[in-house]
Amino acid sequence: MIVPAIIGLVLLCFAWRTWHYTGVFSVFYGTQRYIVALWQPGAPLGVTLQRLTHSVMLVLTVNDPPRFDVYALPILIGAGVAAGSAYPGRFSIHVVPITCALAACGIARLFRPRPSDAVTADDSGE
Repeated sequence: MIVPAIIGLVLLCFAWRTWHYTGVFSVFYGTQRYIVALWQPGAPLGVTLQRLTHSVMLVLTVNDPPRFDVYALPILIGAGVAAGSAYPGRFSIHVVPITCALAACGIARLFRPRPSDAVTADDSGE
C-alpha cells in the first residue's frame, strides 16, 4: 500500500511543479505523449497496428528506421528464445543489454588467440 501512495504523491508533486512553471496542472503537459502514442483518437485499427509493428521492429533491429543489421542478430536471437519460453519478466528491459554483452563475449572468445599461439618476448628472437 505504501508504494502506490508514494507513486501517487510523486505524480501529484510533478503536476504541481508543472502548474507552478506553466499554469497548467498536468503530468503530461509539454511532453510528446500525444505525438508518440501508438493509438491516436479516431485513428483506424490498421494505422495503430502499423505503428505497433514499427515500434516493435525498432526495438528488435536496434535501428531507426527499422532495417536488418548484423549487429541486431543477438537481439533477434534473444527475442526468438524469449518468445519460445514462458518465464516471468521475459520482456524486461535488462534482456537487451545482457543479450548484447553475452553475444559480444562469446564472439570475442571464439576469435581470441590460444595462449600457445601468442608470441612472447623470448620467442621473437630479440
